[in-house]
Amino acid sequence: MSNEDKQKIDETFVTPWNLAIYYRRIFPSHIYCKWLAYGEPAASSQFAQREFSFTLENDVYRRYLSFSNHIEFEKELIKMCPEKIDIGAVYSAKPKDHKMLSPAQFYPIERELVFDIDMTDYDDVRFCCRGADICSKCWTLMRFAMQIIDRVLHEDFGFEHRLWIYSGRRGVHCWVCDQIARELQSSIRQAIVEHISIVTSGKESSKRVTLYHPLHPSLQRAREIILTEFDGYACLEQDFLGDDQRIERFLRIFRKAVYTTLIDEIMFEYSYPRLDVNVTKGMNHLLKSPFSIHPKTGRVSIPIHLNSLGYFDPCKEGSVPKLNELCQQVEQLPKQYEDGLNEKISTKQKDYNQTSLKPFIDIFARFVQQSQTNKQNETLDRSDFNTMLSGEI
Repeated sequence: MSNEDKQKIDETFVTPWNLAIYYRRIFPSHIYCKWLAYGEPAASSQFAQREFSFTLENDVYRRYLSFSNHIEFEKELIKMCPEKIDIGAVYSAKPKDHKMLSPAQFYPIERELVFDIDMTDYDDVRFCCRGADICSKCWTLMRFAMQIIDRVLHEDFGFEHRLWIYSGRRGVHCWVCDQIARELQSSIRQAIVEHISIVTSGKESSKRVTLYHPLHPSLQRAREIILTEFDGYACLEQDFLGDDQRIERFLRIFRKAVYTTLIDEIMFEYSYPRLDVNVTKGMNHLLKSPFSIHPKTGRVSIPIHLNSLGYFDPCKEGSVPKLNELCQQVEQLPKQYEDGLNEKISTKQKDYNQTSLKPFIDIFARFVQQSQTNKQNETLDRSDFNTMLSGEI
């Protein structure tokens, strides 16, 4: 392939050529499979009975894929070059055999507790963008959501292993990987997401937040988080009272609000996290995989370290690795990285350490190591957890 042809391909987002390079030379399959095995052997049922879904070229959608071990997974990944990877539950049998099994034989037995925050759910309270578009101004909403939800999961429920992922376009996902979280039934998952959610569904013109004093401790924490940026975000960046239509909506929503809760309700109406309950409560719901490529943007779904939230902004150029840029980076490596002529470099070694994806793989690797080190030391006792959920939480 000529340099001119490569340049034409590099200017597009997702192509078979750069997907092949990505899965063969960059995708961190070893760490990835170690994560989903949760300390069990690579060929254990923990991994072999996990459902994967691949979206292939021309929107061909393949569900109920499963792989016996990490070697088979990587082989099929390179062979099929999916444009997108989704992860499902661990089932009672191998998902690839599901057509031969009855519902009594094939059902989900384990699934990470997951949360999906999508910027489109805020379209009634953001005025800079709509739909799939995002900018640095409305990204503040994602920062609020991650900080608030993460503190609830840790301080109200005691979950230790929380993996935050930027989706590659307009939202973020949280994967709670504690063993007790993975084994929760749907009713308990629903109770948790309802504990977090206070923005009710309804018409955009109606009031969707009602608070009572004193605030629950988790809402007090959320208030503290929102207060740190609310004035600059709502009044300056969003200018939420900037025209007659916005003022009319504001007065219509809050005209009957109780004064003692008015300020808090305004902040929460415009800034509090909005969750998709169905994503969290359904054990068989698929969620986009870490390090999957977003087919519309070419961006990689990357882990986010919450300590760097103040600096991470996917709207800033160069903040999120793109597929074509990663392919260019490995193509420009010295020859020995490509064909293993240097004896010190294994032909099996991936090249992600030589790319802009390295810092994000480092975050992921540390998370996997920590979650497996603490596997036998869950911080929240099962009986205490069940008591918490059956009473006031």
